Order: sequence, then C-alpha cells, then structure tokens
Amino acid sequence: MKDRNEKPLTPLQELIPTKLFRIISSEQKNVPGGITETAVHIDLRPETLDEIKCPLPRSGQVFGWVRAGKSADSPFGRKRAELIELNDWGVMFMVQVTIEAERLRYYVSTEDVRSLLENCLKPEIIS
Repeated sequence: MKDRNEKPLTPLQELIPTKLFRIISSEQKNVPGGITETAVHIDLRPETLDEIKCPLPRSGQVFGWVRAGKSADSPFGRKRAELIELNDWGVMFMVQVTIEAERLRYYVSTEDVRSLLENCLKPEIIS
C-alpha cells in the first residue's frame, strides 16, 4: 500500500470551484440547499484551522453548498454529486464524492482547501 504522502493530487478547483461554493452556519446544515446545489462537509484538524485566515467554527466542522457548474465542465459528467466530504489528513485532504451509490475518492492539497475557505462566499457571522 502506498504511503498517504504519495497520493496524486487533484486541483480542488476541478471539484469545487471557489466562485460556486458558499459556507453556511451550523444551524443551516439541515436546511435543504438550492435545486442545483450539492452539500459539502469539511472536517478540519485544529492545526489546519489555526492556519486559515477567516472566521470558521472552532469545532473544525464546516458546512457548505456548491452549485453545479456546466455538465461539460464537471469531472462527474452529467451525474450530479449528492455529497462532497473533505477530510483533513494533515499532509493533504481526502475528498469523497457520493454519486448515486458510488463513492469517488480524490486527494487535494491543504493549500487548495485553505484558499477555498478564505475566498468563498461566507455568512457574516459563523458560530
């Protein structure tokens, strides 16, 4: 088995474009998103959370929605993702995309996740 440091990285922008991603408050996580949106759950380690230069929940649990782009631009083709989960491995993030009953796995850099969170649409106050 390969060391987790040796996984090939996918640019996060291919999976979750910053301009189409918005963070929501924890109170809104059970409220359905828009018809073209996919739920995104991000789990951050405390060390990563401390490096991000924007207010985020101290729990490290970040919830959001990403709007579907044009199907021609989507790495998932015409299928729509149901859930996108990002798990902090310290050296990188593992991204799991659920489409129908299938789970696709990708690996992205911590810097890509930091950039997404610092530059996306955010609510005024995050609890």
